[in-house]
Amino acid sequence: TLRDTLHQVGFDLDIARLADPGSLERMVAPTGELDPTRGWLVAESLYLFGLEAQLEGREDVARDSLTKALRLFRLFDPRNLIPTGFPEAQVRIEEIEDLLKEDGRATDSQRGSQD
Repeated sequence: TLRDTLHQVGFDLDIARLADPGSLERMVAPTGELDPTRGWLVAESLYLFGLEAQLEGREDVARDSLTKALRLFRLFDPRNLIPTGFPEAQVRIEEIEDLLKEDGRATDSQRGSQD
């Protein structure tokens, strides 16, 4: 479903997942100006993909996807109108930061138990 939705706005989730964060940012805002709808869809898709990967225990994939989503959500200027029905970018940023912190603690505790 995520892939189909992104294809409708001319974006490929697999390419977004493979791109480094800087390239991804340029792909979402090639002129330097972010299209809020397209940017939100890509950021939200990466966020959801990261959550799914986390639930499946694919920590590296989850961290990579969440980190990219975080970078894209940070592009949103709070003065821009966000499409109706979506949480504000700051809410997503805080959620992702919390998830990444939790992931870091889990990784640290796993290392400690292996030592």
